[in-house]
Amino acid sequence: MMDQKYNPITDTILGKIEGRDAIGKVVTVVDDIASKFSLNVNVNNMDVTFEFESCMAMKRMLIDFWLYDDLNPNLLKSTCFFEVVDSLWIKGMYGADEAGLKHIVVQTYDFVYEFACKGYDVRYGHV
Repeated sequence: MMDQKYNPITDTILGKIEGRDAIGKVVTVVDDIASKFSLNVNVNNMDVTFEFESCMAMKRMLIDFWLYDDLNPNLLKSTCFFEVVDSLWIKGMYGADEAGLKHIVVQTYDFVYEFACKGYDVRYGHV
């Protein structure tokens, strides 16, 4: 079995988002018809929207309870937006591999949001 890998996402308008407390003031917007989740957030004093398309699942957990024992501690300090490659969570979902889902994680100061989705977009402003 392959190990999960944690890759910082840097291909956004913001580049690499550094540090646990870089993302604040989260408002969640759900569009059930389009299977879309959006996080309206404040990143370094800028209004930003993280949008996740074709979501099969979403998890939200207080950071204190989030199980990250196997994560590289340097990753958690160096980024708060990353993809879990070879995700056990995705592999455990029926049909998820065939659907081309990605496991994307957004870590804020208080919460961790995880998405099983086909894609994401990050843009200035709120939805």
